[in-house]
Amino acid sequence: MIMESDLVENIASDVLFNTDLLAIICQNLWDTVKTGGCPVAPNGNRVHPLVSLALTCQTVSSLALDTLWRDIQAYRFQPILRIFPPASSGNLQVLPEDIPDKTWVRFWQYASRIRCIAFDPTSCACFSSTVFLRLAEYQTPIFPKLQHLKSDASFAASPSILFFLPAKPLNEIQLTFRGSTDITTSSTCMRAIKWRVPALQTLHISCPEFDNGQY
Repeated sequence: MIMESDLVENIASDVLFNTDLLAIICQNLWDTVKTGGCPVAPNGNRVHPLVSLALTCQTVSSLALDTLWRDIQAYRFQPILRIFPPASSGNLQVLPEDIPDKTWVRFWQYASRIRCIAFDPTSCACFSSTVFLRLAEYQTPIFPKLQHLKSDASFAASPSILFFLPAKPLNEIQLTFRGSTDITTSSTCMRAIKWRVPALQTLHISCPEFDNGQY
């Protein structure tokens, strides 16, 4: 005869070792935060439920972190910068001269999880472009499993974008141009993409001033 406690334990084990079910749970938590924001913890702080899940259960930790870091478009580049010790040059954030090996390992662990990221003038305004050079010293492309890149013309026409384009899985790029974007900038962007991502499947081009943000 199966005791009720044994039945509960078996159900819990089935859940913990069912990767598909865990993936659905993690995705539901992510979707809930996207629509309603992070819940408030008893101490008054807002904590992402996937962070809590990753810290609470070692069995689910990797999958929770994969889901948490997969799409960081809403947060731009800031999550990556927070991995490293704080340092600045003037008013711009930079990477410190001396970075412990264990920090580089953490960077690799998180960078390899990122699939989607976005860049615009505001997202790059607080840190120096030398950050990209430092990260490229460690690995290029910076995000080896990147699949979706969203960018405005200012970043797409800069040399820094070359550290992201060689990602083999990259299959979709969204470019946003302004009405004032000159032909040299736009054509340079297109050439760089054609050169670095010859197998690109989807390219979206938008000019919100003229098409209401439609691609």
